[in-house]
Amino acid sequence: MIPPTQCGDDGQETRMDAGYICLLTLPRMPQNRSYSVLHPTDLSSISLPAFAHGLLLATKAKGRFTVLHVDGDEEMHWNEMPGVRTMLAKWGMINGADDMRGLEALGLGVRKVITKGSSPAKCTIEYLEGHPMDLIVLGTHQNTGWQRWAREEVAEPIARASRTAALFIPSNARGMVDVRTGKAQLQKVLIPVAKVPHPSAAVATVQAIAGSLGAHGLECTLLHVGEEQDRSAYDVPAEHGWKVNKESFQGDVVERIIERAQDLDVDLIAMTTKGHDGFLDMLRGSRTEQVLRRASVALLAVPEG
Repeated sequence: MIPPTQCGDDGQETRMDAGYICLLTLPRMPQNRSYSVLHPTDLSSISLPAFAHGLLLATKAKGRFTVLHVDGDEEMHWNEMPGVRTMLAKWGMINGADDMRGLEALGLGVRKVITKGSSPAKCTIEYLEGHPMDLIVLGTHQNTGWQRWAREEVAEPIARASRTAALFIPSNARGMVDVRTGKAQLQKVLIPVAKVPHPSAAVATVQAIAGSLGAHGLECTLLHVGEEQDRSAYDVPAEHGWKVNKESFQGDVVERIIERAQDLDVDLIAMTTKGHDGFLDMLRGSRTEQVLRRASVALLAVPEG
């Protein structure tokens, strides 16, 4: 086990006070990064697709990718963490896992962090307080609600406290990234719309993700479920260059979202969530949670305002 130190952005080690252990930081973060991505992981196979999504998004954006694991009673070594360079080499983005120059040329900042604690949620929230992120990427499993951490109620408090956009990747989902090749496969998006919460936050975040992945000309379906007087007049800005379809249905909101996602074979559901309680009010019996537990596609939840 390495000594309890935290690596700075320049790769130099500095003594830490908060109990975090930074295992790797390479290289210095570019000043013009698009966004930073945090991937909390329990190191299970369920987390692998989420790891791949977070890594590709950060790489394409020339941003920062942070992998965070909360270690309980057992000691672990840094090489038990997911291999960033190994996966990038598998994708053909660098020439092997030892290609440090290739990694630096990508303009990607990488940080692997292990923190001691009995509560993954609390430790992740504390990390976010000191290290704000633009996107959190989490692996989920419908059979248990979330990943293994779900039994400890991880996703809910992290989402509520962070006020950060979160991308959830179900273990049985096709996803937006081919884990084997690193190729983006984002073509169709379903965005539920209403007057409240306004869909613009979800649309803007999808645009940023699509831009990073080079997924232009998306086919976007704006789905309204409910009474006509509650329908949002919102439209996707023409400069996005998307093919936009508008649909309106009566009935149960969750049922309709799930049905249309399946019928349209979308790659992503993107929802704006009410942000007045922190971030995802969604995660205690709300519509977004119900969609997440039942959908077999990636779900992006973005706080309003």
